Amino acid sequence: MYTTEVKIFADNKDTLNWFEQLWCGAENSAIGIDGVFGGDIGDSISDRIGDSFMERYDDWISDDHYYFSIHTRKYVPYELLHKIVAMVEAKDEDSFVSGRYWEESFGEIGTFDICADSKEVCESSVDVDWSDEFYWDNQVEPAFKAIEL
Repeated sequence: MYTTEVKIFADNKDTLNWFEQLWCGAENSAIGIDGVFGGDIGDSISDRIGDSFMERYDDWISDDHYYFSIHTRKYVPYELLHKIVAMVEAKDEDSFVSGRYWEESFGEIGTFDICADSKEVCESSVDVDWSDEFYWDNQVEPAFKAIEL
C-alpha cells in the first residue's frame, strides 16, 4: 500500500476552489476518481489513473495550495497527477504539483515536483527500527528531508 501526499500550488485561489469542488465531487474510489480524471485513454483504470485501488484519505485548502492524500495498492499514481496538472494549468498556467509518497514498510519513499512539461522525482528507502516509538520523527522525516527537491 502506498500513501501519496499532494500539494497543488496555484496563484489564483479560484483555481484551488474549483479543484476542491472537482476532487470532493468524485466518489471516493478508483472508479469514482477515474470517472472525473481518467478520460478515455487507456484500456483500464490502472492505465488511466495509475492504480486499480485508490481512496482519498485527507484533504484541505489553504491560501496558496490544495492538499490531498490518497492510498493506492501498488503504485504512485503519476498518471492521475499528470492529468490533474494539465487540468489545473489550463486555469492557472503557473500552477504545479509537489508531494511525497511512501510504501507502508518505507522500503520505497520519494518526493516529486510535476508541471506540464517536466516531472522530477527523488527516491530512497528507510530501514526502520520498529522498536523506536518515534520512528516517523526520528527516521522517516529525516529521510524525506534528505531527498527534498
